[in-house]
Amino acid sequence: VQLINTQSLTDKDYSYEVVDGGKISVTVSGPKSVVTDLKTSDISATADLSKVTAFTDYVDIQVQVINNVEAVPRTSALKLSIENRDTKTLSLDVNTTGSTASGYTVASTSSSPTYIKVTGPTSLLESVAALSVNVDVSGAKEDISTSADVKMLDEDGNEIVNDALELSC
Repeated sequence: VQLINTQSLTDKDYSYEVVDGGKISVTVSGPKSVVTDLKTSDISATADLSKVTAFTDYVDIQVQVINNVEAVPRTSALKLSIENRDTKTLSLDVNTTGSTASGYTVASTSSSPTYIKVTGPTSLLESVAALSVNVDVSGAKEDISTSADVKMLDEDGNEIVNDALELSC
């Protein structure tokens, strides 16, 4: 099911997750010559999120088929989990791995930016305790400037990977 008008929720600082109805089965009926040749790509199912509020977590699914074939979805509504979106600003920790060249040491580390905003559902955002990057300094004999992926960590230092959480950079 393709979600349309998703910005109607995100613009109001709500986040959503599809709980049920993201994939549906459809029963089609019509002339045998047309129905036999139907492909999945000939059928579209949409759910208009502009019809949802924070107090209703179901939205109707609309199904359309080419060639005027009648289609009846077995699931008629999409169930969402809706909650507030929030933003948290955290400092970025730089961790080094590896050993510098003999006679050299890591004197200091810095990052740009030094703070990053994390945005997402409040319940997920609460689990993010820190942001960090790992930089390999193996064999380094001079200053290093590099790019690294930012990792979100929970209180126990475990990495959090969730597409519902967005980083400002």
